[in-house]
Amino acid sequence: MQAGLSETDALARGARMLRTALGPAVLRFLEDPSVVEV
Repeated sequence: MQAGLSETDALARGARMLRTALGPAVLRFLEDPSVVEV
């Protein structure tokens, strides 16, 4: 694991993990700019 991830990198990593774990069901929410929390 990388030390010192920037906030942007951490958010991107979290989004990738959610896509992998929850699949297409959550993808719609992650891509919708009006959704602020999943």
